[in-house]
Amino acid sequence: MIRVVTAIYGTRHLPFLVVLLESLRRIGVDRPVVVAADVGCGMKRLPGSPEIVSIDGEQFGEERYLRVSRKLRAWCVGLAACRDGDAVAFLDADTMVLRPLEAAFAEEFDVAYTARDGKWPVNSGVVFARVSGHVVGFFAAWRGLTEWVLDDVERNQVAVDHFGGADQAALMMAVAMHRGNAALKFVALPGSVWNETRCRTDVESVAIAHLKGCLQLLLRQRDYGPHLGDERSPEACEGLFGIWREMQDAARGKMGTQEG
Repeated sequence: MIRVVTAIYGTRHLPFLVVLLESLRRIGVDRPVVVAADVGCGMKRLPGSPEIVSIDGEQFGEERYLRVSRKLRAWCVGLAACRDGDAVAFLDADTMVLRPLEAAFAEEFDVAYTARDGKWPVNSGVVFARVSGHVVGFFAAWRGLTEWVLDDVERNQVAVDHFGGADQAALMMAVAMHRGNAALKFVALPGSVWNETRCRTDVESVAIAHLKGCLQLLLRQRDYGPHLGDERSPEACEGLFGIWREMQDAARGKMGTQEG
């Protein structure tokens, strides 16, 4: 059985979390772990019977760390809710799972991240792991390195310029630091399958879609406004958005039924 850990802070991404949980329900993921802070009553009647781990928003740390490092803080909390040997998918709340996750664990690894073609080599929104004490230590190191990068304006700017963010730069740093540890095997999985951040006409080849900022903007604006390049144009996004909206409608229907 594969476990899933995600995190949400505040209500901004709650509609995306609802869709993620509905997508997990459809592929048979049981009791995903949701680490939640400052969400309140919005967590009631979520689809898929998730295990909610509520924490105080202050546990995410100082304000300067919130935007980037709070996810890693929450993922470490979720990791603590798992057991040694568990196969775990760590997913951003704005992802949507379209295919079973078992294929991601077909390879032997302790930690798998998703590699990308393009300006930035990785995206940290999807990470797979097999839980062990060494993996717990790796996540702690990743979190610590992220905060170290964020603690210096110049370091953070270099991370943004070359990796798209402090957490993604820190992920690569943590992997490099642990390469010599024989107890940890790392694998880079194709982001085009396991963490696709672009619109694709061949949605059937995508296992996990990641609706990041620009895609969220297009999704929320039904008239879309100006095109944001061919890979994020309304035409290219229509199939993906149709799936997202169908899942949202289905989840809302189930939530309304539970409420009644």
